[in-house]
This record gives sequence, C-alpha cells and structure tokens, in this order.
Amino acid sequence: MIALLILAILERISKFTLVLWFFRKHQIVSTTDRSHLEVSILQPILSGDPTLWDCLRANLRSRTSYKIEWIWLVDDNDYEGIKGCKQLIEEFTNLNIQLILLPPPADGVNPKTLKLITGEKIASGRVIVVLDDDTRIPDDGLDLCLPYLNEPGVGLVFGLPYYQNFTNIWSSLISSFVNANSLLLYVPYTFLVDPFTINGMFYAIARPVLAAVNGFNGLENQLCDDYAVANRIRTSGYKLKQTPLCHAISTTVPSFTAYMQLLNRWLIFPQVSIMSTTKLSELVIFYIMVVIPNFFPLATIIIGAAIPTLLPLVLLYWLVNVTIVFAINRHFFRRVSILLLFMQVIIPLHIIRALLSPKEFIWRGHKIRVLPNNQIHYVRRKGEIA
Repeated sequence: MIALLILAILERISKFTLVLWFFRKHQIVSTTDRSHLEVSILQPILSGDPTLWDCLRANLRSRTSYKIEWIWLVDDNDYEGIKGCKQLIEEFTNLNIQLILLPPPADGVNPKTLKLITGEKIASGRVIVVLDDDTRIPDDGLDLCLPYLNEPGVGLVFGLPYYQNFTNIWSSLISSFVNANSLLLYVPYTFLVDPFTINGMFYAIARPVLAAVNGFNGLENQLCDDYAVANRIRTSGYKLKQTPLCHAISTTVPSFTAYMQLLNRWLIFPQVSIMSTTKLSELVIFYIMVVIPNFFPLATIIIGAAIPTLLPLVLLYWLVNVTIVFAINRHFFRRVSILLLFMQVIIPLHIIRALLSPKEFIWRGHKIRVLPNNQIHYVRRKGEIA
C-alpha cells in the first residue's frame, strides 16, 4: 500500500512536470503574413443548447490572420437551427458563411461524419478545420495551431479542450470532470508515443493530406468519428500532432439524467475505439497513463480509511493533487472549483458503470445503440416519441 501511495504521488508530480514542459517547448512566435491563406471551417450545427448562438458568434468574432470560409452544415428539419444561422449570417454580412442543409442520416450513419463529407466537397480552403458547434476558438488560436501542419510528416493537428459552462450543478460537474483531467491525461503520454487519437471538437488537416487519404469518405458508419479520422491519418503514414491550443467548450447539461447520459457516452466511446483496435504497445500506455490513474484519488481515500497509519501519505497525496489540479485550472482555464476534486473521486464509479451497462446513449437528441460490430443503430431519433 505504501508503494501504491508513493506511485500515486509521483504520477501527479511527473505529469504536472510534463505538462509544464510541453507548454514551455511549444512557445511559438511567428510574424508570418497568412492573410493570403484560406482556411475552410466545417461546422456541423444542431440547435438545442442555449449557449449555441453565443459560441457561434464568438467564433465569428475571433481574431485571426487567416482568410476564413465558414461552412455551416445543418439538418434540413432543424428549423430552429436554420433560423438562428440565417440571423447570424445577416448579422455578419462581411464574413464568408455558407449555410448547407442536409437530410437526416440513414440508420447506421454517423450524422457528424455525413456532414463533413458534404462540407469537404464544398470547401475551397487550403486547410480544412473541423469545429464542433459548442467549441470556441480563442483569438489567434488558428495562428497558434495551424503552423504545426508544416512540420515534417504531420497530417493532422488538434487542440486541448476545457469546459467553461458552470450555469448549473450538472453543467458544473461535467466541466469539472473535464478540467480536472484534460491536460494531465492528454499531454503526458505524447512524450512516450505519438498521439493515437484526437479530440474531435477541433482539428485541422491540410487539403493535400485530406485528398491523399480520401477525405472522410467511407467513415460515415463509424461511431467514433474522431478516432476514425485519426486512425485513417495514421494508417496513411501521417502523424497526429498535439498542439498547445486550449479551446473552450460550452455544453449545458440540464438534469441529472442528461449528466449521466453524457458521461456514459464519453466512457463508452473509448471502449469501441481505442480499447478494441489500438495496437498492444499503445494500449499499454493508454491503460497505464490514462485509465488506471483515474482510480488513484478514490483508492487513496479507501486506503486512508482502512489503514490509519498510512494517513500521512494519503494527506500528502491530496496536498500534491490539490495543488497541481488547482494550479492547472487557475493558469490555463481561469477557474478553480472544489468540484474538480469531487469528480476525481467519483469518476471510477462512472467508469465501472459504463463497462457494465448496455452500450446505449443519447447523442444530440438521438438514442443510439452500439451493435456488436461497433456500428450505429438509431433506436429513436431526435423529436420522435418514445
């Protein structure tokens, strides 16, 4: 038990050191004029979240030196979404925004990937950016991230997400779950191996690379679109590049049920992607550096309660853990909450639940079941009566 506690303490310190080192070594200062380079931003949009329009508006106002083409991809039966997009287009008449309407996807088809396939055909930019509708690019975010596409062998670049919606307890819990773990999980393992998956909320691919890998075609029946894209890029001989861009996400979680559904979906996705298809050496790193450390906070509390003589080591772990988590959130995300620690303690329970429960979840209003071959089946579509 002593060894386990020491290991848990060293895990916190070593990962924090690697996070600091990562951002230090990726300090890029560039004065290159990029105003002649066009970037096409593909943005699948679905109405429903009350912060959606603020997110879209913030992105349209975001500062960048690139010439931007916005391609908004909306379901043709999402009348609220169509109306809101048209209002923003009228508000930002100086920007190049295209509104593309698509029919709902057929059974077994990933709705986001289907939109990306359509958007890619329309886009004219030299770089294709995929941006979720709840994700905000900070000022000069593209200028920080996209130059990494010029590194030898790099085919795709992506950022580091954090959540900023604390409007109610359930949204706060989700935000705290992500923000307590984001940098400590996503960054350190990249020092041992090239990234083998991406955060699908924001990523960018140069047009020649996307053409060389046949774009998004053929991926529409894959449940985990981000992992499917990452796997295609890698198997085509290109590298994925984790960049220091931190981008905010705003998701409103209205209820306990929605909170449970969202966490369940997030924890199901790795089961049907990374855990089922990644090669052994990468899978070992994934378990050691990403999965197992999630159990340390709860384990230390159990150890402290069961073996009082080890309480000083347990308290030392929590002193180190609190200092590191709060420091990361204060410096990178500008917000600290006690809920960060609460979510660290209960996340093992969510992981166990996701492993034992049926692979069903709510995604963008659709109730989806994962079939034995990891394909998608729509149990109930958005708007349908149960």
